[in-house]
Amino acid sequence: MACLRGIRDAGDTQPLGSFLAQLHNNLDDPAGLGAFEIRFRTQVMEPHLDGPLDSLDRRFQNLGIIGAFHVLGSKALKEDDAVVTEDLKKLSKKFLQQQPETTLLQEWSSYKQHLLTGAFKDMDQVTTMEKLSSQNEE
Repeated sequence: MACLRGIRDAGDTQPLGSFLAQLHNNLDDPAGLGAFEIRFRTQVMEPHLDGPLDSLDRRFQNLGIIGAFHVLGSKALKEDDAVVTEDLKKLSKKFLQQQPETTLLQEWSSYKQHLLTGAFKDMDQVTTMEKLSSQNEE
């Protein structure tokens, strides 16, 4: 998705005076290549870039939530606390609506200590999750 967005956005951000910037100016001119621009948008951009991006956005609405699960692994210890806290809030909003934020952050602090020095030290995320789920017979 990022690649498609990059392709689409690259056309709108050209250095002044460059050939592509001049081409954009001609495409905006109805007397110049403006008619081509309309055909290009309707026959290329919409069906091959904008359409797939819209479809992917609708299909994968929860990518942010899926990505937020990284906070449960040891790599989260190396990340900025603001990023980790934001991802914890995403997970909490989705799965623990009734849990107060202060309790969640206290639990995170405790869990973080287990990752740093406790039972989960030097484990990857999969092993940590397997160990946690085996304690609850899941």
